[in-house]
Amino acid sequence: DRPKMAAEHVPFTERSNPLSENIDVQNCEDIVEILKAVDEEVFTGWGQFKNIYSPTTITKISRIAELTRKILNKDRENNAVVLSGCGTSGRIAFTVARSFNKYLSSGSSIQQKESFYHYLVAGADKALIRSEEAEEDSWEGGAKALKEVIAGKKEVVFIGITCGLSASYVAGQLDYCLKNRNLFTAVVLLGFTLPCQARKTPIANCDKTFYDVCQLLLEEEEKQNTKRENTVHQPDGGERECELFIVTPVVGPEAITGSTRMKSGTATKVLLEIIFTLVHCPSDISTSNSLPVDLLDAYRLTCKLTYKCSSSIASLMGIVSDTLKADGNVCYLGVEGPGIMAIVDGTECPPTFGAAFDDIRGYLYGGCDVFGNRDKRLHTLGQMYQLSWSDFRTHRLSQEGSSNGHPLLAIFVLSADDLCDDVMKEVRDLCAEMSSLKHKIACIFIKKTKQRRISIQEELFDVFMEIELPLKQITSNKQLDALVHGFLSEAATKWTLNALSTGGHVQKGKIMKNRMVDVSVSNMKLFHRAVGIIQDFSSLDKEKATKLLISAIHQTDEVSPSLLDASLPYHIKVATDRKLVVPLALLLSSNSCMSVEEGNRLLSRNPIVRMLLIQTTN
Repeated sequence: DRPKMAAEHVPFTERSNPLSENIDVQNCEDIVEILKAVDEEVFTGWGQFKNIYSPTTITKISRIAELTRKILNKDRENNAVVLSGCGTSGRIAFTVARSFNKYLSSGSSIQQKESFYHYLVAGADKALIRSEEAEEDSWEGGAKALKEVIAGKKEVVFIGITCGLSASYVAGQLDYCLKNRNLFTAVVLLGFTLPCQARKTPIANCDKTFYDVCQLLLEEEEKQNTKRENTVHQPDGGERECELFIVTPVVGPEAITGSTRMKSGTATKVLLEIIFTLVHCPSDISTSNSLPVDLLDAYRLTCKLTYKCSSSIASLMGIVSDTLKADGNVCYLGVEGPGIMAIVDGTECPPTFGAAFDDIRGYLYGGCDVFGNRDKRLHTLGQMYQLSWSDFRTHRLSQEGSSNGHPLLAIFVLSADDLCDDVMKEVRDLCAEMSSLKHKIACIFIKKTKQRRISIQEELFDVFMEIELPLKQITSNKQLDALVHGFLSEAATKWTLNALSTGGHVQKGKIMKNRMVDVSVSNMKLFHRAVGIIQDFSSLDKEKATKLLISAIHQTDEVSPSLLDASLPYHIKVATDRKLVVPLALLLSSNSCMSVEEGNRLLSRNPIVRMLLIQTTN
């Protein structure tokens, strides 16, 4: 790390992980081993800081579950849980809310008018499919969305998720909660770095920073805890008081610096699913401190068993990287929860790696009818929002939608729990069509130990990998155990696909050391990250690195004082749809005599950013 990266104020989510500092020069087998070691830190933590197993974390998530259970049992129709985040955090909020609403509806003979679990994602439902990073910076947009979703609700548990404690969208919501505590039963900030590392950058149209909101929340939580220690327990039925929680276990830096879609995204999924599993457990079991640990152990074992297939993951990673390097496309074809995790993985690649939308994307059996998002018109917005396997056939396999000679790799993501005759018939039909077109076909198949083997024909696929997970009783409730086993299948899917898409882009040359060198500059977080990347690979200070980034964004060799003083939202608006902004700035930093025009010409000749940077810096 450069000296400033070791500074106390730099979030752990933005630091470089020593385990992966040379990931860019490794082969597929070694990349998988690095990712395995980094993912294990979800459970072991980082240094001496509190992790997800710490008593503080267990106590807080158990109390949040207890409060949620109370408002659920009191008035399910008029009370609510709201989960909110940006990017990956918002997508995980969606998947968790979807799963528990489905669980509630399956156990009730009465059709509820309103969902109990609600999700908010910056950029609304479009951001579930296509990254809408700029919306992360909207303080007003976050508060407005929260007010709308809780309108008419009596009691609300709100959980705002921001891995690096940086999203203005969530900060606006937390500020609204603190000013209107009478509307909330609990207000939770969930992240994976220390509160003292929260972003201090000014927020547009606001007199606060995320750090200010975080410190206020921290102070109020400490007052609340002191008051509770000095107060005799009040029986239920007394005056309701909003309880505040900051839940920030440290899972350490990501394998790819700043790529919180990976380890932090997994930790978000694990903790939210454990909280709400506790909500629905029988009361004599949910109050046991051993159950959260048992659930964490189940996820940890799933991680271990997923990476037990490391050789198969590496083999498939090689095919993914070959496909991407040949300007081909990788398409995931999934069913139910694992299929939704596949869509999420594909959605994250453009902002992370500067990838095209179609480079890696997911399709879901049943499409938008199964997806379960709020906006039922999503599929009418165009081809990129059309998610079904039929849409894959239309847009990828028909003559009109053919890949024009570029390779296509289809990866089926299938869980034995979700297979039926109709699904298997569709799998066979699609495999036959793709085989006739000479496309590569792979399958990731997830099953439980001793589970009856579904009639799946391995010979249909060029690569077939099987992940076997334990089938064990966890909650003493058969239906709830089935839900948890589904979550574990989704986690195995996430670890596998994150590895494939990350390794594929590493091999394509999108990473230098363990830094993203082709990151999209589409919000404030990514703007500052881009400045840090330029500093990492040059001897420039922050001011000069920022000036070079602005030069690349606006395609000018002369950055005028007025342009330099322009607002960050203005620079981000220009940069959002511009390609290769950070690589261009890096080229300019490597040669003070290089013009923007010359840098663009070099990039057009050699789009493999890592190799070009090595050549120019040497």
